[in-house]
Amino acid sequence: MATLIVLALPEPGKRCHVTTQGSTVMGRDPTCDLVLDNRSISRLHAHIIAQRGRFYLEDNNSTNGT
Repeated sequence: MATLIVLALPEPGKRCHVTTQGSTVMGRDPTCDLVLDNRSISRLHAHIIAQRGRFYLEDNNSTNGT
């Protein structure tokens, strides 16, 4: 398992686990794998996709972009 560390407010230092196989959904919605409590983040903001030891970030057409 990989770890993402939040750098910005309101939760600097928060550690979030990211799967090393498949996709991790991040956003404000409580059903997301990574829930980030910030108004500038969309409910279903983006996916972190793991493929062959690399990670890719894919925006879900979020309002403020990724």
